[in-house]
Amino acid sequence: MARHVAASGVRLFGVMSVARDSDGGHPGEASLVRTRDLAALVKQVPDSRRDLDDADIDLHQRVVESAFERGGVLPAPCGTVFRNAEQLRRWMEQNYIALSEGLQFVAGRSEARVHIARRPTTEAEASTPATSAVLTDCFRTLRRVSSAAMTLPPVHDPEPALFSAAFLLDRERWAEFETTVRSLAHRHAGLILRQTGPWPPYDFVRLDFEP
Repeated sequence: MARHVAASGVRLFGVMSVARDSDGGHPGEASLVRTRDLAALVKQVPDSRRDLDDADIDLHQRVVESAFERGGVLPAPCGTVFRNAEQLRRWMEQNYIALSEGLQFVAGRSEARVHIARRPTTEAEASTPATSAVLTDCFRTLRRVSSAAMTLPPVHDPEPALFSAAFLLDRERWAEFETTVRSLAHRHAGLILRQTGPWPPYDFVRLDFEP
């Protein structure tokens, strides 16, 4: 299994497409493990038993987002470790069709996240929750502009959010999505709508690591 605990191994950041006759370009802080026209972005780890720290998380984001700038990428969960490169190649071969289809699905698309918080003006208004109908209207309106959408646990930075969601967008619809967010913020003046991105499709990729 991919999350095998061992003394050493290769940490998987994500999977990308490469031309069969290409070296895959310069992977920066990661190395490539190739199988046919797929390349896994990896790093050798001397001890996979230790807990992840902030530096590990930052490196994971840098590698995935660097690959995202060059094309489609399927991000792996942070901290995914294989025993060795051969085990990783076998996993890529076993899941070749699913990985290829996943890369086709995310190609030319990026993720936006939207967090909705209350805009307090008076103590009475601040204590009145936004109705679920308003939040549902915001989600459904943004969903119509996106290729896929999912709700997320509300964040609390910088302000406590009432609602959070992720949207997968065709890149040519990014400006339309931003306009829609601004329109919703104007329609619901008592709410703050905060959009972030473009991100790699972190919330829309579920890699199968079962044996």
